[in-house]
Amino acid sequence: MLAPGVSVASGASVARSTVAEGASIGEGAELDGALVGRSCEIGARARLGRGCALGTGSSSARARR
Repeated sequence: MLAPGVSVASGASVARSTVAEGASIGEGAELDGALVGRSCEIGARARLGRGCALGTGSSSARARR
């Protein structure tokens, strides 16, 4: 579920996740089963899986490999 005002960049995928108002999801990010709070910033190519929860105003940089 995507709340109003959510920005999803090109190539990002959101499945079985809840994303609150004003959140931003970066290019190529993958969310599957995540809970993202208001005004969060998910970085490009970040991966958030089942059980991952970010509180209001949090940010997630992309994971290094």
